Amino acid sequence: MEKIIIIRYCEIHLKGKNRSFFEGLLDRNVQKALEDINCKVERTQSRYLVKHFSDEDEGVILDRLKKVSGIHSMSAGYEIKTSFVEMVECGNILLRDKTGTFKVETNRADKNYPKKSTEVSRDLGGALLAKNPGLKVNVVSPQYTCNVDIRENGTTYMFLDFVKGMGGMPVGSSGRGTIMISGGIDSPVAGFMTAKRGMKIDCIHFHSFPYTGEAAKEKVIELTKKIGEYNGGINLYVVPFTEIQEAIH
Repeated sequence: MEKIIIIRYCEIHLKGKNRSFFEGLLDRNVQKALEDINCKVERTQSRYLVKHFSDEDEGVILDRLKKVSGIHSMSAGYEIKTSFVEMVECGNILLRDKTGTFKVETNRADKNYPKKSTEVSRDLGGALLAKNPGLKVNVVSPQYTCNVDIRENGTTYMFLDFVKGMGGMPVGSSGRGTIMISGGIDSPVAGFMTAKRGMKIDCIHFHSFPYTGEAAKEKVIELTKKIGEYNGGINLYVVPFTEIQEAIH
């Protein structure tokens, strides 16, 4: 049993023969977002897995991944061997010390596994109910959902929660562009939306000192850093514009 973070992508599923190109870009962007964290990123069967990280870094990793476009959702959980005994053990760890209502939701990608999804949910739910006296079953609106994802490679992922990702397409899949940024709200929003659709962007700011002060430039720098968090890093080009503006005037 190993602690993991599961990453799922969205629109990449719609791609055809060039799907591997988009998967590779997302892989690269995830690696870059986590490059200063001691962990390992693996790609497997329409999923990415983050492994070998410390418990202290889990929240940081999830926060970083929320800003990587192309990710549909994430879940912190465990990777186990596809075995009902290990499912029970893992489920007890996920639900330990919890009180309220729960249910088990199963996705059986491995159709060779002998039990159907509904059978796994029923049998596992019964086993977990017997071991956790503070819990009751509610299949309509439970407080906790123990998710079981049985994969084709003999492994199963188990987790409680889905964390929503940024969606969209991986940055770099739609070429490059430049955003004109002046300090207002329109430019950062345009930059975020453009990055979400896969374009790698840079920013350009026309600075007319002393008609616009240093505070205005510093605001632009801070806004650019914010956009860069969703863009895998960013370049800002500050263009001295005073003489040109005076000549035009």
